[in-house]
Amino acid sequence: GSTGKPKGVGITHQALCSHLGDFIETYRITEKDRMLSTSTINFDVAVHELLPALMRGGNVEVRGRDLWDLARTTTVLQNRKITFSRLPTAYWRQWLTALPEGLPDLRQITVGGEGLPGDALGQWHDSHLSHIALDNLYGPTETTIASHRHITSGDDRVHAAAPIGQSYPSRTDCIIDTSGASVPCGGVGELC
Repeated sequence: GSTGKPKGVGITHQALCSHLGDFIETYRITEKDRMLSTSTINFDVAVHELLPALMRGGNVEVRGRDLWDLARTTTVLQNRKITFSRLPTAYWRQWLTALPEGLPDLRQITVGGEGLPGDALGQWHDSHLSHIALDNLYGPTETTIASHRHITSGDDRVHAAAPIGQSYPSRTDCIIDTSGASVPCGGVGELC
C-alpha cells in the first residue's frame, strides 16, 4: 500500500472464485496458454499470473528471485513461448522503447498499477506488435485484484490516460455520494 507496510486485505472465497472465473472467461484461458508470472507472491496481481493457467491445465513461467532487465524479459517471452503476460505499466513503457522483432506466441498483454498514457498506446498500436491485444486493468486490492478492464486501441492516443474500461461480467458498478447514496447519471461521487 501507500504506507510501504504490507497489510492483508480479506476477500471471500466466493469473490476470488468469481473473479478467476471472469478472468478465465474474459481472456479465454485454455490448457494451451503459457502465462508469465513476474510478481512477488505477496502482491495480489500474482493471482492473475498463476491461477488462471493452472486452473485450465496451462503452464506458468515463474520469474524467480532475480529481477529481469528488458532483454531478459523479451528472451523469456520468445524462448518459453509465452502466450499471456501481465506487465506493470511503467515497465511496459520501458519495454515499448525496445520492442523485439517478433513474439509469435504472445496473444495478450495486460498492464495496470498506474495510468496508461495515450501517447504510449498510440506508439503500441502503430508498432509491428499491434496484433497483440493490450488491456488496461484497474481495481484496488479490496475489489479482488482488478474490477475493470479496457481493451485498448489506436483511438486511445487522444486520451491523457486510457479509460479504466468496463467491469468484469460478474461485477456491478455504482457511484455513491459521501453519505453512501447512489447518485444520478452524471452525478459526482465515488466508484464502488
